[in-house]
Amino acid sequence: MNLLNLKTALNCLLTLFFIESAQAIPDAELNSFGHHLESSLNNGNPYFFNRSFDLNGLLESLYLRHPEMQDSEYNTGFSEGIQHHFDLGSMITHSLQYGGSITYLHALKENNGTQLCFRLIGASGIDYYLFKLTDKDKYMVITDMYLASKGEWISQTIEENYQQHRPDLRKTESIRESEAPQTLQNLNHKRKFRAAWKEWKQLPYNMQVTKSSLCAALMCTGNLSHADFIKGFAQWNKHYPQEPSKYLIPLNKLIEHKAYSLALAYTDSLSASVGSDPALLIFRADILHRQGNEEEATRELSRLIETDPQFQTGYIALLEYHLKAQRFREATELLDRMTLEFNAYKNELLPLVANHRQFIKSDVYRHWILN
Repeated sequence: MNLLNLKTALNCLLTLFFIESAQAIPDAELNSFGHHLESSLNNGNPYFFNRSFDLNGLLESLYLRHPEMQDSEYNTGFSEGIQHHFDLGSMITHSLQYGGSITYLHALKENNGTQLCFRLIGASGIDYYLFKLTDKDKYMVITDMYLASKGEWISQTIEENYQQHRPDLRKTESIRESEAPQTLQNLNHKRKFRAAWKEWKQLPYNMQVTKSSLCAALMCTGNLSHADFIKGFAQWNKHYPQEPSKYLIPLNKLIEHKAYSLALAYTDSLSASVGSDPALLIFRADILHRQGNEEEATRELSRLIETDPQFQTGYIALLEYHLKAQRFREATELLDRMTLEFNAYKNELLPLVANHRQFIKSDVYRHWILN
């Protein structure tokens, strides 16, 4: 590790040392609400979520922050457009259509109130949603939603859209500020990563350190040399606020660039920031496996299925580790456990082992399948 990498790693680890964990709170009513949301969204039903989401309240709060636009035609038209086109519940259910799932984890007590934490697993990997709650007319309502993979609250996204289209701001510097991240994103989309990195470095400091610009800088440097990535990551670690997206967004790039110690630290910080999630032990196991630490990687997956016995992905990952290491007896023991945990027949599990011919030819397999 060169001096630049070492300095970045030490600064990062010192920052992570002082992170405060989000605190899960036991509350039967909140948990019931969370599980109801989970069930309805996984069943492709957006209506319960939409009925629980206070869009009117969100818009009222937005307009209170901009009293200069009070009672304007712009506000009226903006409200009508949002209410007609904005369907957050359907956006969530659509993201689950191709084998994805959403899981309620727990309620969190934060400085700005109570939140429900959900884990989303889909085609793009893992994500976390936080739903901010309040009581309204004796009912719990959702007042805002945070997407960790974007680092944004829905209220912020709507407000940015509101500001970008205001007729009185169209020729001001605020438009330049809103366009800068989009320029970087367009360059990244065209795979012009070197040009995007150069563009970011030429921005004024206040534009460089916005969350959107930092995301774009991390993306472009992640596709450049390791030295460039370390520079981009150092900016990210220094300026990005301590919230779940800080730790989720860079994870894959840290792993790609073999910054395994930082990746492990960021995985642990991500878990702490969402009030703990055993599913992240899969990330730890993968990183440890890449480091050549098979024994500890296997131990992490074993810990995962003990902590969350219904998390199927943990069993599948552990089964792969056993089969690749030719631990066939441990593999059959795990398969037996899966038949019990998931009420499955042995033949339903055969696709999981179909690519492991040595296992299928073994006496251990024949004994297992015939008994």
